[in-house]
Amino acid sequence: MADFMAEVVLTSQYLAEPQLYNNSLLHNTEIRALKIIFTKGPISMHELAQAMYASRPRTTQIVSTLIAKQLVEQVKGGDKRMIYVITTTKGTKTVKQLRAKYTKIARAIERKLGPKDSQELARLLKKVSPLQQLPID
Repeated sequence: MADFMAEVVLTSQYLAEPQLYNNSLLHNTEIRALKIIFTKGPISMHELAQAMYASRPRTTQIVSTLIAKQLVEQVKGGDKRMIYVITTTKGTKTVKQLRAKYTKIARAIERKLGPKDSQELARLLKKVSPLQQLPID
């Protein structure tokens, strides 16, 4: 729940701003892609586009940026035409840093609101979380 709560709060339209991780500036779409790649990787570009609700050209653009920042890399699958994306050591470290930050934020929210209001916030955030499935293009 901590990851979910902090992610919704951090990526809201009003609070979203680039975050600095490992000396690389990451925007919320890059963070989202990196977390998906880490969790589901190795993942094909097509699967990543579907998971992000993005077009394939936009997904390619995001992956190219993450490659330039040395957070992910592309590898060939069994079928030479298939290309998969995986996190690098730096990318894995970045995701772990993100999760640690999310846990701190969630704990701070829970301390500030108390158990009852924290559960209510989580309930309400779950109602609006489908909005994250809107296309990012």
